[in-house]
Amino acid sequence: MTPTNRYQKRSPHPQTPTSNNLVFFYKWLCYLFQDLLIVPSSEVYGDAIVTKKLAQQSRWVAGILTVTNLINAASSFPLLLLTLIDFGIFGWLLAIAIELGLIKFSNWTGVVAIAYEAQHKNWNGIGLAGVVLINIVQSFVGGVGTLILLDRPSLSDRLSEQLIQERVIFPQEKKIEALQIEPQQLTEAKNQCQNLEARLAQTPPNSPKRGSLFPQAYGSWQDYNLPLPQRSYYTSPVPQWPWCPKSSMLTEIHAENLATAEKELEQLKVEIAKKGNLSYLHSIPDVYTQNFDENDEIKSSMKATAIALDLFFSRLKNGEWAMLGLSLYVFILSVVTSGIAVGLIATHAQREDVQMSWSEAAAEAFIEFLKQKRQEQFELHRVSSQKDLILTSSDRHNYSLNGKSKSQQQ
Repeated sequence: MTPTNRYQKRSPHPQTPTSNNLVFFYKWLCYLFQDLLIVPSSEVYGDAIVTKKLAQQSRWVAGILTVTNLINAASSFPLLLLTLIDFGIFGWLLAIAIELGLIKFSNWTGVVAIAYEAQHKNWNGIGLAGVVLINIVQSFVGGVGTLILLDRPSLSDRLSEQLIQERVIFPQEKKIEALQIEPQQLTEAKNQCQNLEARLAQTPPNSPKRGSLFPQAYGSWQDYNLPLPQRSYYTSPVPQWPWCPKSSMLTEIHAENLATAEKELEQLKVEIAKKGNLSYLHSIPDVYTQNFDENDEIKSSMKATAIALDLFFSRLKNGEWAMLGLSLYVFILSVVTSGIAVGLIATHAQREDVQMSWSEAAAEAFIEFLKQKRQEQFELHRVSSQKDLILTSSDRHNYSLNGKSKSQQQ
């Protein structure tokens, strides 16, 4: 056991290995996030020739790029999280990792767009195109993400509307569409009736042929003069009726069925409008429980994402800007800040002092200039030293002469 040195200074707050590890991890984490989130100002210019003005303005450019990318990331994160939320905690971690990667990539494309090295002149156009594309995508995604974050009831209502359209309205419309097509049985009855009537019109009244044509067209002569409910064939199935009464009855039935279907569709629309999409969907339990939870939230995150995209772009396209609310404001803010960032990148990359900061020739010329100045300073210092040496020798000689003359005088 090693004895304690009583003269050793003891720290009032001793650090254990665990606390040291925590401090190291905290510092490492801070460095990691700083590297991922912030655009260093030193990366938007070279190190050949850097003036104070360039360094100061580069800090402004880097700051604006950082803020723009963070705004885009914050507004787009809800959409990314909703897409992956079904994976639980892993979905959260994956969404954060992807978002940090996108921020780093956005920062990197901005730096590449500004970098102006002679051997990589094409980088400028590629980097600027990448910045423009990324900011366009993130601006739209940011608007959709804000809609997801703040207007979840609209998403549920939109999905309910689609489900009602798919399960209720569309089948009824298909039914009406099918009823609008004349049935083959009715077409045949019409054709037979018209044919028989034409043949009867061409047959003389006393011709024996009328005795066979008339019953096929209208039935017996006694039935022809009676009201329809009193005719002998009225209780028989309609397909067994004579052709002309059959044609009339089938036409009436077809028109009645079509009118009934259209009336049912209108009643459905009125009922849905009165109750609301989501409330009406409660009356179809199997469809509701398959798509919604007990809080009327959409179960599938992928479906919610698709609904959000559809809702945002449809409102934007149809001019329903008031319905977008804060999501439209975030979208415009992202577009404006992204436009400023792209403009700054383009102008900053074309500045002469920025280009000079990346120029190897300028760096070599500046180094040569410093060498020349240093040589001049060295020569000047050497000449000054020689002059001081000559003056010192002269003073010493004068002193010795003055001292000797005084002693001789004495």
